[in-house]
Amino acid sequence: MLRLILVLMTVELVNIHLVCKKNPSDYQQYLKFLKSVLQYTENLATYTSPEKNKWDETLELTNKTLIKIKRISDRKLMLMQLTT
Repeated sequence: MLRLILVLMTVELVNIHLVCKKNPSDYQQYLKFLKSVLQYTENLATYTSPEKNKWDETLELTNKTLIKIKRISDRKLMLMQLTT
């Protein structure tokens, strides 16, 4: 999962200059997305600590996050197609 997060953040950082050129609404959505990824990583670290060991919650959290990432990427792809 850490590898997925690192790849995702790398791709987002490469494309961050494109977001600055978007309208304020798109920019706010992008910031919300980045904050949700940060929150996911914090929750993942907490749930998988030896003291907590909440693997069922981790699985549920990961599924929700992957759905959110797919929704955002589909929206970005749709926006990219509209601009071409």
